[in-house]
Amino acid sequence: MCAALAEAIPTIYVSSSSAVQSEFREVERFSTTVLNAYLQPVMAEYIRELEAAVTDAAPTASLGLNQSSGGLMSLARSRDLPIRTALSGPAAGVVGAAHIARQVSRPNVITLDMGGTSADVALIREASVPIAFGPDVAGFPIRMPMVDVETVGAGGGSIAWIDRDGLMKVGPQSAGASPGPACYGQGGRDATVTDANLFLGRLSQGGLLGGAMALDLDRAREAVEGIAQALRDVCRATGTGSDRYRSS
Repeated sequence: MCAALAEAIPTIYVSSSSAVQSEFREVERFSTTVLNAYLQPVMAEYIRELEAAVTDAAPTASLGLNQSSGGLMSLARSRDLPIRTALSGPAAGVVGAAHIARQVSRPNVITLDMGGTSADVALIREASVPIAFGPDVAGFPIRMPMVDVETVGAGGGSIAWIDRDGLMKVGPQSAGASPGPACYGQGGRDATVTDANLFLGRLSQGGLLGGAMALDLDRAREAVEGIAQALRDVCRATGTGSDRYRSS
């Protein structure tokens, strides 16, 4: 069936559950296959651009992609099974950490990989990479082996906001790399963790990347003061309501 479809309509991408995950558990198998089909055109375009860039820079280089279980995949296999690259970045970090743990004779370590949008944590025992089978990705059940990484939406770009009860929360919304935190000076206006750290003096005003990337303290202060004003408004409204309740 898949071969016939591919031959009849060469421009479409075909995912077969027997190729993606040939096991029982129909719901997980179906979900994994649907996500694989969704990712195929995106991954194909990404690999095309990556392969062209690497070929121009290093024509003799051998290229592979990390997969969720911690190993490498060929480009052809990555095009067919892109779902196996889900969370492959954090997985590669854990594999590297396990290698370093062995080198320094510290077999039991906790890894923390924090970026702009998330923080990834893994527990390494006896310098072995932890593997889980069948975790969820973005709320969808996935049936395949993956490095056991717990992810939370907390990073340098996580945005501070006020919920409907007047409480300040941070994340999971993120300013990302574009526009990024307000202090990047790229149009971001929301207060982020990075803005707060710059405002509090935890980050150097000299900038990042050895000074190559400037940080704007005034923009960080403006963003943080916006959240502070929102909190003051909540406190004022709470005080007014309490006074009215007392008077009644």
